[in-house]
Amino acid sequence: MLRFEDCLALCGLTEDEVQAIAQHEHVPEIAAVEFGNYLVQTPDGELLINAMIRDDIDEGAKTYKEVCTQCHTAKVRPLDKKQLTKEQWRQAVAKMVDLGAEVPKDKIPALLDYLASTHGPAGAAGGDGKK
Repeated sequence: MLRFEDCLALCGLTEDEVQAIAQHEHVPEIAAVEFGNYLVQTPDGELLINAMIRDDIDEGAKTYKEVCTQCHTAKVRPLDKKQLTKEQWRQAVAKMVDLGAEVPKDKIPALLDYLASTHGPAGAAGGDGKK
């Protein structure tokens, strides 16, 4: 029986790309693997996947502005100098939720993608250090 990891290895996409497709299309990850595999076979497939990832990051930016900037501003507890991996951001967001930050659970994956892409270490998976 094929496992998710097997299908992921066969499709040629990264796990983050598959997660972005799953979030964008509101489907389980295994269905996103199949859809992603189909897309990469089409002429505009990679462009469509990149658009889904951009949409996901844009959604995360909205959540960041709505939720995180209530406490984190340029002058108070700024995040501009933080460069964390996606996993480190996952832990930081979980801590903030434990401390009372009201982040809708369905918005957390996009928020993590946004934080990792804009506040991630250069050269690390899940963060390119671009601001």
